[in-house]
Amino acid sequence: MWLLGDDHLQSWVLITFQFSNLAGTLGGISLGARLINKLGFRRTVVLSSIMEFVFCIIVAASSYAPSGHLSMMQAYIVAFLSLGGPFAAGIGGPAWISLISKWPGSHSQTKQILYDSAQFQIGRFLGPIFGGALMLVTRNEVQISSIANAATYACIAVILFLTIEFADRVQPAPKKALTTSGMDFVKSKPLWGIAALAFSADSSRIFLARLIQQNGNSSLIYSISIAVLAVSAAGAAFMATKRAHSELSLTQIGLIGITLGLLIWTAVPMIGAIGWIIGAFFVGASVSISYASLLSRILSEFGQSSKFSGISAAMSIRTIFSALGGIVLAIFVPVFGSAALLFSAWTTTGAGILLAKERENFSELQELT
Repeated sequence: MWLLGDDHLQSWVLITFQFSNLAGTLGGISLGARLINKLGFRRTVVLSSIMEFVFCIIVAASSYAPSGHLSMMQAYIVAFLSLGGPFAAGIGGPAWISLISKWPGSHSQTKQILYDSAQFQIGRFLGPIFGGALMLVTRNEVQISSIANAATYACIAVILFLTIEFADRVQPAPKKALTTSGMDFVKSKPLWGIAALAFSADSSRIFLARLIQQNGNSSLIYSISIAVLAVSAAGAAFMATKRAHSELSLTQIGLIGITLGLLIWTAVPMIGAIGWIIGAFFVGASVSISYASLLSRILSEFGQSSKFSGISAAMSIRTIFSALGGIVLAIFVPVFGSAALLFSAWTTTGAGILLAKERENFSELQELT
């Protein structure tokens, strides 16, 4: 992202990256829907991990630049080829969530998703430290990081392959789960909450490297910010598992925190580079708890028979609205800089108001009951 966010490149390079992510994710989910009924959850994740291993090597090769800067053409090629990772993740993502949400021995679906989010974010904390150090000492940081990343996917594939049983302990959903009515998705407020989260926070994170460079700050600030995003997300997820908050409360807290973090990033020209790090703390923690609570609500809303459809819809909506938010930022970031994030902040504010009305309706229903 640091290479693609170079302020000497056209901002549409990042839009190409986002649409590659969109096409890859939707294509992967479509294929994964067919594979999961044939392979089961674990074998599907093994296949996706092997594919991610391959695409890491492709990214390493396509992004090699002796000068340390991508040419315009190479940047667009790298952005396009980046669809491989999301494609593989789209295949394995729903299978992974389905597997861990009802893992034998777990007692709470929401807590299980939060635990998974926490362990994932710990990896996202350690990764930027490693990558940031490489950015300071070599021009081949992408190649070294990609090879290291490929090795982690190889480990996942081997571990799951060795633990595969002839039949998954958690059986895949029946084929009728894929025929959920489209109106069910349109009416789902948790899905609209994910849309708001993606439009605001996800697209802003994509443009974070660009904004930091445009503000004249270094790759060190970017690396620290990305690491803080991850460690705050992990910490918030762990803390949320220990609290007795409802899923609706966690969602609202998360959306408020995202808005606050985006406003702090908007104010960086006035408060200095430390604002990127402070804002990252709020955005990381807030996205973690709000997405986990929204996803858990979707799983409950669609029920066991439509679980896979719900997860697939959540992943698709998040990818689509992240791309739409990216288009808005691509238009306004070159003109307004970090102030363009005000457009993103309004989205989570609106979603928070919508969910506040849902709480009022829920309270009235409780009183009537």
